This record gives sequence, structure tokens and C-alpha cells, in this order.
Amino acid sequence: MPVLKKKKSMSSYVESLNGWLQNYVLQPSDCSKNRRWPLSPRRVLAPPIFVLCHDWSSRMKALPAEDLSHAINVFVSELCRVMKQQEDKELQEKQNLSGELNNEETKSKHNSIEDTSENDYAHLCSIHESLTKVLTQMTKFFEASLKMCEDVKQKSQATQATYHNCKFVRTEKF
Repeated sequence: MPVLKKKKSMSSYVESLNGWLQNYVLQPSDCSKNRRWPLSPRRVLAPPIFVLCHDWSSRMKALPAEDLSHAINVFVSELCRVMKQQEDKELQEKQNLSGELNNEETKSKHNSIEDTSENDYAHLCSIHESLTKVLTQMTKFFEASLKMCEDVKQKSQATQATYHNCKFVRTEKF
């Protein structure tokens, strides 16, 4: 879960930074008072940091964090359930060992042990399945994160080159 908290913290930080930077991009002059056009840092040729934060913020929202969070919650719930059952089983075994057992109780205990080993196997399969889902979702999340970072980096570099070329052209005119 630290990954998800970190993602939410980073997402909040990037959104805040993006919002703060958007306050300093001049609105296009063709906007009327009644209609506000969505601000695009690319359209108004803003400095590269504006584009970087805008792209980073919008792409972070598209990461599959909810699927990963759900898979982790299912896994933790399953693990807690199995651990609780294991604790109950151990407590029951201690209570049975402390009391005297007659012959019928010994036979029923032997049958109970066979049932318990089948239950243990089912629990292990359940844990294995939920852990597999967590790892699958984690892989998808990190692949999407890596792709997001690469895309944002490429677009940021292209924007930086365009901005500096335009800035160079503007300074030459004066």
C-alpha cells in the first residue's frame, strides 16, 4: 500500500504544482467572458515546465492504481482470514492436548486432521491466486508508469526544443 499512498501524494503534488503554474499562463485573448476555452500550455507556447507539469498531472490520473489497490486489499484480507483460522486451529489443538482424550475423540481428531490439511491446501491456493493477481496488477501499474514517464519525457524534450527555438527567433527580431 505504500506505493498507492506515494502515488496519491505525488499526484496531489503534481496537480497542485500544475494548478499553481496555470495561474501564470496568459489566457488566449480570443476567449469571451461567457465561454472559457480549456487552457492548453502547448497552444500558448508556455515554458517547458508548464507543459511538463500539465502532461504529468493528466497522465498520472490514467494509471491503473485502483485495480492494484483492489488486488492488494483482496490479498491482505485473504491472508488475514487464513492467519486467523490458523491461530484458531492452534488454540484448539492446545486445548485438546491439555484435556484427556478417549478413543472416540482420537478417531474424530484423526478425521479432523485430514479435513484440516485439505482446508490448508485450499487456503494456500487462495493466497497463491490473490498474490498472483497482486503481482499481475503491480506489473501493469509499473509498466504504465514507465510508459507514462517515457512519454512525458519525450514530449517535454520536444516542447523544450520548440520553446527554445521560438525564443531564439523572438530575440533575433529585436
